[in-house]
Amino acid sequence: MNWKNEARQFFSHRAKVVGERPTLQDLCYVSGRDSRVWADQSRYDDMMDSIVRTIGADASSRVLEVGCAAGFIACGVAPKVGQYVGVDVAEGAIECARSLDLPNATFHVGDGGALPFDDSMFDGVYCYDVLTNFPTFDSVKGLVQDMVRVVRPGGKVLLGSIPDASNVEDFLKAVARFQAELAEQIPVAEPATVPAPAVVPSTAPAVSGLWAKICALVGRGTKAAVSPEPVPAAASAPSDEGGITCFYFAKQDFESFASELGVNCVIEEVHLRHPFYGYRYNVVLTKPA
Repeated sequence: MNWKNEARQFFSHRAKVVGERPTLQDLCYVSGRDSRVWADQSRYDDMMDSIVRTIGADASSRVLEVGCAAGFIACGVAPKVGQYVGVDVAEGAIECARSLDLPNATFHVGDGGALPFDDSMFDGVYCYDVLTNFPTFDSVKGLVQDMVRVVRPGGKVLLGSIPDASNVEDFLKAVARFQAELAEQIPVAEPATVPAPAVVPSTAPAVSGLWAKICALVGRGTKAAVSPEPVPAAASAPSDEGGITCFYFAKQDFESFASELGVNCVIEEVHLRHPFYGYRYNVVLTKPA
């Protein structure tokens, strides 16, 4: 089985255990995120605002998310734009995303390297925490090229939250520290009966710290625990459905490829409240007008 099929199977399998009305915890589970981190509404809002701001979107924009999974980011971005479109290779994840019933959003099963959309169709295009699944930079090129194809002239493409190949050792130490801090702040507890928090638009009141902790401790069925990051360096994440791998990339590869494509390239830090600020970066490409 190749890496793309493994990713498709991993995310589809996780989506199968999600209920008819997905919660924030469900969406974190499907996408491999730690719900203890993202139950903090202000942290979630900060990431959504950062994405929308970086691609220059507003209430009239049509935007595309490549690798949308079950809609974790869609829930925060869609209310801020005119039309949201999400695409993912995992059919099960797309079915889960559609069940969110976001009024201005549509979701499609598709390959990021062969997007089923016309040229220059979107005002902004992004993927976030997606390139971690790509084993080589060559495997990334088709995705980047097609994202540039479907964005309008003058539009921006955001490749977000890319693990930095120049800082792997420090990153692994940061992951260990972060996991230890989470375990200390929110220790393992007996299953509770409080329902997980519902997915809410970014305009909703912030979840209180105590309530966020209570919600994060709630199990849903027999789900496996979710690590805050896919396991790095070609190792499989322990879980009942197999694992995904986290890969790292050199900034200069994106700069060189952007030059080949004839697009402007800016490399910047992820947003300040990202759990691994300083160890991941964003690539922002601008298509010539």
